[in-house]
Amino acid sequence: MYDRLFVPLRLGNVLLANRIARSAHLTGMPWLDVDDSMLAYHEARAKGGVGMSILEISGVHETSPSAIPAYRDDVRSGLSRLADMAHSHGMVLFQQLWHGGSSAPRTLRYAPRWSASDVPNPASGAVAEPMTQAMIDEIVEAFAMAARRSMDAGIDGVELHAAHGYLFSQFLSPLTNNRTDGYGGDLVNRARFLREVIAAVRASTAPEYPIAVKLSSADDTHGGTVVTETAEVARLLGRTVQLIDVSTGSYYNPALTSATMEAPLGYELPVSDIVTAAAEVDTMVNGRIMTLEQADAILAEGRASLVSMVRALIADPELVRKTMVGREAQVRPCTSSNQGCLGNMARGLRCVNNPEAGLELDRRQLISGRTLSPRRVVVVGGGPAGLEAARTAALVGHEVTVLEMRPQLGGQLAIASRAPYRSDLTALVRWYADELERLGAAVRLRCPVDHEDVLALSPDVVIVATGSSPRDDGFQIARPASPLAGHTRSHVHTSWEVLSSRWRPPAGSSAVVFDDLAEHEGVAVAEHLLAMGCRVVYATRFSALGERVPGRNLTAGLAYRRLRVALTGILTDVVPIEIRSKAVSFEYLHGGAGPEVDADIVVLVGRNRPNRELYAALPAEGPTRIAIGDANGSFGWQRAVQEGRRAGLAVGVTATSAATA
Repeated sequence: MYDRLFVPLRLGNVLLANRIARSAHLTGMPWLDVDDSMLAYHEARAKGGVGMSILEISGVHETSPSAIPAYRDDVRSGLSRLADMAHSHGMVLFQQLWHGGSSAPRTLRYAPRWSASDVPNPASGAVAEPMTQAMIDEIVEAFAMAARRSMDAGIDGVELHAAHGYLFSQFLSPLTNNRTDGYGGDLVNRARFLREVIAAVRASTAPEYPIAVKLSSADDTHGGTVVTETAEVARLLGRTVQLIDVSTGSYYNPALTSATMEAPLGYELPVSDIVTAAAEVDTMVNGRIMTLEQADAILAEGRASLVSMVRALIADPELVRKTMVGREAQVRPCTSSNQGCLGNMARGLRCVNNPEAGLELDRRQLISGRTLSPRRVVVVGGGPAGLEAARTAALVGHEVTVLEMRPQLGGQLAIASRAPYRSDLTALVRWYADELERLGAAVRLRCPVDHEDVLALSPDVVIVATGSSPRDDGFQIARPASPLAGHTRSHVHTSWEVLSSRWRPPAGSSAVVFDDLAEHEGVAVAEHLLAMGCRVVYATRFSALGERVPGRNLTAGLAYRRLRVALTGILTDVVPIEIRSKAVSFEYLHGGAGPEVDADIVVLVGRNRPNRELYAALPAEGPTRIAIGDANGSFGWQRAVQEGRRAGLAVGVTATSAATA
């Protein structure tokens, strides 16, 4: 099966066992260091059968520090640990070498950032110092020395990060390069800096030491680099490198660098095809490649030599091994929400689907074996918290029953999946259902219960994952003492009602969505109403649409682009003070009369009330009680899955043989 994926690939003096790779990505793990957590994260993927991994950005110069400081000699010990680990599992390991230019973090010596020109950075607004010839020469030498340090540490190859709007891109792109010397003007000149670095890296390393270059197919903004220019850069590089890693996007349009679930699978391929056709060397492609079937088809069509599956391998590091031994159905899916991996970058990589990602050393999250003393476990609630708890408990050998009051599993994931562009959420729910069946857990749907029903099952442990319910009392977070006037009117709805499969608005309705949270829920509701033909005004007490969405440009950027065009209006820093029969009156958050907006429909998106009644009714002297997820006041998908894992393990494990996760 998928034989093409397991044809070895030679890059310079290294041989990859297969064509499945992980392109470089930030982990948010300790700064200026390689620690045990970073090692464990990468080792989980190496054990899983990945052919090649590229480590995250490594700054080559003190004007652009990063998690892995390639400009320091003491980086070798950490890199050697990573290299030894990778090689022990048969995985090839590259180091991505990087300079951020105007996108660099605050420099260690508090000097100006360096770049091709003094064009303000689109993300930070920083204005860099245009690099002199001496500065250029210094950075060229810095890349060469960093490559040498990587090679000496046992790293198999290096990748030069010339994508996504960093220093090389700032020279390549006409948006950020207005130089009039030999490094500006036409494309040949704009590519000169990159080519000089490649030559210096080649001179500083072994003759066959592999060099890769990561290129953005386009800046994806007006006046920026277009794909035909990137293809020409690939032609200019010729055979001076061994691999071109084709990506897309920049800080002018970050939503496309790792697009969310609304983008098609393999969304980057139409443009990467153009670069691949121009390249004289092997290419690697990116962009929502989620299964080995999809990856194999890319190779079969000659669209690349290597396929990067970063997010899929965050969700399930065993993806390759499971598929190879006929367990493909057990691969935990990636739903491309980006909430854990990209939304959590600043605090450390996580995954909303996989509670172990980024926590490979946290024993509270790890399944280590099967129990010697199976217990009877009842899980009440089939949302993400309950499903993860049930699967975990069943996996370690307990007798598990899941009770769900609704006709389907999934909880709020099932509700959210009805909104436009969110149907992929059902993949995770289906996976949990299949896993519970495989593991022998009993699942009872349409099964509302009280504490007596639960106790009648004689459980040893009750995991209460009963979730939460929308408030109907007009409560507003910014006005807790003043219930919203008019909230009981018949045209006022919760987000759950609007996303119900039975709810339909009158044709041509005007709608107001008041978002008291500024998270994903309000964005989904607005898009759902638009898809149903409503004219929609979005209002929030926050300063921006979806302001509290973590990593908002990377996790909801595509939705923001759509909504800015499609919404009738966006009101920020406001709270509603009265809902009338055909209008909503607002005031500004910090005082002053606000606008009045026509509304046939009003949707209130706010913090739900935890469903704690069952937990409170269970006797303290009875079976062990564990409340998780929304029922525990821990709102959010990621927390729900993590608490589910911990609850499933808290039932009790005495390790015997390893459980297969």
